[in-house]
Amino acid sequence: MRVDPTGERASRPEHLDLEEAWREVVGELEELRSRTWATVLVEPRFASVLRDRFGRHCLDDGQADDGRDRFRVAAPTPLDLARQLAGWGGLVEVLEPDAVVERLVRIGAEILQRYPPA
Repeated sequence: MRVDPTGERASRPEHLDLEEAWREVVGELEELRSRTWATVLVEPRFASVLRDRFGRHCLDDGQADDGRDRFRVAAPTPLDLARQLAGWGGLVEVLEPDAVVERLVRIGAEILQRYPPA
């Protein structure tokens, strides 16, 4: 596809609110970036790190009976979310959805296959 200048002036439609249009675009992109949500538990001492890592895609969801903090975290797909959480090892427990847990299991199996215990 090619774009050529025409020399004509562009004009903004009278009723276009640029700030509102920008908010809509950002909202749509954020929705695409957060299609999969998971509920996770983490020790309170790691809560700030989890919040920092997931940013606006991390929502506080109370505290579990065992004292760990509960969060809702998001990513575009279950695999994206599992990849982000896998690096936390046993520091994070994923309660749901099963799709994220299943992908974490697969990631763990792939790592064990690549690096079998001695």
